[in-house]
Amino acid sequence: MTATPPASRPETFESQTRAHSRRRKIKAVVAAGTVLGIGAVATLATWNDSEFAQGLFGAGSYSVESSNNGESFGNHGSKNRAATLSFGDLNAANAAPGDEFAAEFWLRTTPESTYAGRITQINLVDDSAEGQYENFRDVEVWHVDEGSSCTTGTVQGTVVASGDHLGDLTSAINGGIPLSYKNEAAGDAVQLCFQATATDSETDGVPDLRSGVEARATWSIETESTHED
Repeated sequence: MTATPPASRPETFESQTRAHSRRRKIKAVVAAGTVLGIGAVATLATWNDSEFAQGLFGAGSYSVESSNNGESFGNHGSKNRAATLSFGDLNAANAAPGDEFAAEFWLRTTPESTYAGRITQINLVDDSAEGQYENFRDVEVWHVDEGSSCTTGTVQGTVVASGDHLGDLTSAINGGIPLSYKNEAAGDAVQLCFQATATDSETDGVPDLRSGVEARATWSIETESTHED
């Protein structure tokens, strides 16, 4: 007679409790491992940091303004905007033979300029001499000493350009005439003095000064910025 195997014993409450506890521990370990993994990534990210620097670069500014009286300054930066010098009534053709004329002209750096400068040349603008320009002779341009004035005859200063007549001029500036710079203010004004004399007799084939005929010439005063390290 074959023996009948004993019937399986039902799982006890105690064994079920132990199995359930083991599963909870495994889940807890897995969960803890997951949290630790995420925590490790976040912790590593804090070991990297950055700082930023920005540089702003720009060109400086250089500009000059001028005046025919030393008081009212403006931009006369082209032939069409040239300042009219006050040679008495020279341009109105009211000159008489032998009359001498002098006209002041001032230059300075503008309040917007961030550099000092210097006057480098004084030139006659091409094809600018008109009318009986050859009748106004012995043209001279002076750099007037500070405190002196622009008058006919003797001027305290240095001749920086000269010519035989209004249609002729040769610049003779050595090293340039300084133009000062002031922060957010106009620089000190530099005075030039233009002089000419009306002919009083026929000279070198030039006829006498003719009544009612004008004479006109335009000059350019060239400057450049200066910068010392």
